[in-house]
Amino acid sequence: MLVLIHCAAFPAHAQGEGWRWKNPIPNAKRLVAACNSGEAVVAVGYDGEIAVSSLGRGKWSARESGTSDLLLGVWGNGRVVVAVGNNGIVVRSLDNGCAWSPEQSGVRVPLMGVWGGKSRILAVGWQGVIIKSSDNGRTWFQKESGVDSVLMGIWGRPGRDGSVVAVGADGVVVLSRDLGESWRLVESGTKRTLMDIWGNGNRAIAVGEGGLILLSVDGGESWKRIESGTTESLHAVWGAGSFVNVTGTGCVLTSLDGGLTWTPQDGSGPEMGPEKAARP
Repeated sequence: MLVLIHCAAFPAHAQGEGWRWKNPIPNAKRLVAACNSGEAVVAVGYDGEIAVSSLGRGKWSARESGTSDLLLGVWGNGRVVVAVGNNGIVVRSLDNGCAWSPEQSGVRVPLMGVWGGKSRILAVGWQGVIIKSSDNGRTWFQKESGVDSVLMGIWGRPGRDGSVVAVGADGVVVLSRDLGESWRLVESGTKRTLMDIWGNGNRAIAVGEGGLILLSVDGGESWKRIESGTTESLHAVWGAGSFVNVTGTGCVLTSLDGGLTWTPQDGSGPEMGPEKAARP
């Protein structure tokens, strides 16, 4: 059964002015980001919607997020899961995404991406905003990125040298070597928007507009362009070891050699479901 509830005031990004999706929930077309926390897959999206699926069960359940803001990014590790979105919203769960509580981020701009390691978590967003938590997302402090472009994605390797890389509009790449305390701009070789980043060890892969794929083999210091075989915009990247998966507008690409070569795969059309967006 389909149920739509009319709302007098509703964000401009919503589908259908004055209406909010009510049933069935979760609705995959309204979920825009997902993560694999190691114990569950958590997907987030419009109007603060959150859906959780225990690994191996395949069944999704809706959860109350405590916000009606659009959620744009989510990260989890074990029982700790953090989601971010419009108006600087940060919501946190300490039980694999079952119960959520809003936290004070200290910023009001949209937050686009989030990543963490151990108890340290970083989120990025509009106007070059970077915020950091050192207590699993309970308290947050803003860090100076040195840029004012929208930052879209973030990834790091806390177990090695404290390297963290954030990417965004205008081909911006900023790099930290101290777990996000200080940042500097590095040359990406492009002015196209970079939408996401993922890595493994010294290797990092950034994806973006027009089929753009960039590869770094030195932890984000230098980048080279890799042929993707598509001109469609690429929105998300993740992987495990040398296997890497990229999703975009109506396309899925995979690499078996750490991002050096790419092969198109059969996808589910221009709107990918949360399973395809989930990353470890």
